[in-house]
Amino acid sequence: MGSRNSKLSVDTADEMLRSRGLRRTYTRISILQCLDARTAPVTHAEMTVLLAPLGMDGSTIFRGLNDLAEAGLVCRLDPGDRVWRFELRDDPLTPDDSPRQHPHRFCSACGRIDCLTDQNGHPSGRDVSDWQVEQIVFVGKCPECTVCPANAASG
Repeated sequence: MGSRNSKLSVDTADEMLRSRGLRRTYTRISILQCLDARTAPVTHAEMTVLLAPLGMDGSTIFRGLNDLAEAGLVCRLDPGDRVWRFELRDDPLTPDDSPRQHPHRFCSACGRIDCLTDQNGHPSGRDVSDWQVEQIVFVGKCPECTVCPANAASG
């Protein structure tokens, strides 16, 4: 099941699902493992390409992503380009009333999205623990698009 590069075991994925009252399914575990193997948020289209070799279609993946997002296991990002990106929550096993999530930066020219975390994998920036922050996305142009605007057209 899932992605070869994932460190998320089937048992841990099963525990995550059960902690949110979700049934263990091949699709949900594969999605969690695929997201775990990614270093940045991915679109539904990217997930479809990644999971197609496992026999999953786009509709099944879309429903699975949305179920996992509604359950608080997956973060659904909207950087403003009308294309959702998905990633595992930073602390998916904590109670869903206090999810922790890190900020991102998004290039409005080429669509690149980066996670903003420090060297230890913790969110960088000031403590906002008393806020219920849903997402922080800095929008601008990445260094490649700033230096060579032609890169933006090919991104």
